[in-house]
Amino acid sequence: MTDKDKDKYSSLSASSLLDLKGLVSQKESEFASSRHLGTHSTGIQRPSSKATPWLKQNKGLKDRQERDRIVYEQEGKVQGKDPKQVRDKLEKKAKLYDKIKKGKSAGLTEAQISNLLVDFDARSSGSDTDSDEDESSTVPIAGPSDPLVEWTDEFGRTRLIPRSEIPRGTAVATEEEPELSNVHYGDQHHFPVYTPDPSLLAARRAAVEAQAPLVQHYDSTLENRQRGAGFMAFSKDEEEREAQMMALREERKETERKRKEVESGGGVMGERERERETRKRKVEEKRKELELKRRKVVGDKDGGAER
Repeated sequence: MTDKDKDKYSSLSASSLLDLKGLVSQKESEFASSRHLGTHSTGIQRPSSKATPWLKQNKGLKDRQERDRIVYEQEGKVQGKDPKQVRDKLEKKAKLYDKIKKGKSAGLTEAQISNLLVDFDARSSGSDTDSDEDESSTVPIAGPSDPLVEWTDEFGRTRLIPRSEIPRGTAVATEEEPELSNVHYGDQHHFPVYTPDPSLLAARRAAVEAQAPLVQHYDSTLENRQRGAGFMAFSKDEEEREAQMMALREERKETERKRKEVESGGGVMGERERERETRKRKVEEKRKELELKRRKVVGDKDGGAER
């Protein structure tokens, strides 16, 4: 045994060996108890090498994707262009158009120039619209019939433009007019209003009061609501209204008279007792009549049996 091995094993103490023995004995007791109880120890579950149905790809999917990728690469090679080549061709075409616009042939025949899709005559006549100069910095020339006015557009820019270019219905500031001496501006606190004659107002009021009825009665048509069963709408005519009220008074007197007669004969309870006695007497008479008929029938049967 070398010196290194001696040093390694000498570092182990007695307490470490005791701990190791205790751990081994604990595991042995747990294993024995699990076997006694019938439980099985479970190990580490290893991943299944078989793929699940959810991870499987459709048949032929990879081949179709590969074919599509090849087609897209071929289309990109055919349709794709080098940006540098495109820029060079455009610059060459622009130089060619500039030469033709200046009247030079640029190596082309008259037939080739006429077959071009660009109208160089129209472009040369409207060249002022193609310039990069700011229109707001140029001042238009005013005509005799179309003066220039100061105009502020919707973007807040103030410019001088002909009056004919201003939209209709827009107020335009004109030359300052002299202020009028008899015109007052600002808040007004007094305005002259029409005031009728007091005597005329009194005459109108008297005419209205003369046409109004002497007595103001309740008008049921002014309210839209449900009323009781004893409600009665009286007439607006004073004479007809008085007749209706007299009829109601007579009805009330008749009701009070009949009520007193009933009370003098025993009242309401006395009337009910008389009705009850009458019904009871009729029932008793009917019962006696039936009893006589029954006895008669029974007597006839007994007499026939004796014979």
